[in-house]
This record gives sequence, C-alpha cells and structure tokens, in this order.
Amino acid sequence: MAITKTTTINRIECLPPMNPSAEDTTNDGNWRLTVFFEDVLDDDSDADLPVTVQRTKHFLKYDGEGKATDMSNEPQNVQMLQVHYGVNKWQYQIAEIH
Repeated sequence: MAITKTTTINRIECLPPMNPSAEDTTNDGNWRLTVFFEDVLDDDSDADLPVTVQRTKHFLKYDGEGKATDMSNEPQNVQMLQVHYGVNKWQYQIAEIH
C-alpha cells in the first residue's frame, strides 16, 4: 500500500499590520495571514502509522520581488480566502472553510 497524506486546516489567523503607519505598498503596512495545518500520514500495512505533523505557513501581501503573493499552489481551502481592499490597507475576509 502507498502512504496517504491528509491535510486539515486547524486555524487561520489574520494579523494586523506590524507598522500601521507604513505605506500599503509594503508588507509592514498590510495584514498578514497565518494558516495552521495538521498533516496525517498513514499506511494500513504499517503498524507505526499514522503519524500526525503540525505545520504553520505565513502569507504576506507581497513576495520577495514585490509582486502580489501567489497562493495558487496552496490547498483549495486556503485559496478560498478572498482579499478585500480597505481605504489604505488590505484585509483578508475568510470565506466559509470546511
């Protein structure tokens, strides 16, 4: 049998800007997103499995090159997050996540 991996999102946090007076063209002036995952690795033929691993990913508005962060390689549940722009700053509005 092959090892299977099941990923669950445990929690999502929207964190306010580190520097509210910073320009909205910088990461410090924008909201940040932290996603807490739980991965379960299992194989019915292995008595030592399943194994559960916790991991965390942080998302900023801009990548290292100053482009908008590309979340297209993230799980569908994370992609369901919708980005809404406020007056000066962006915020994440969390869509219904299962």
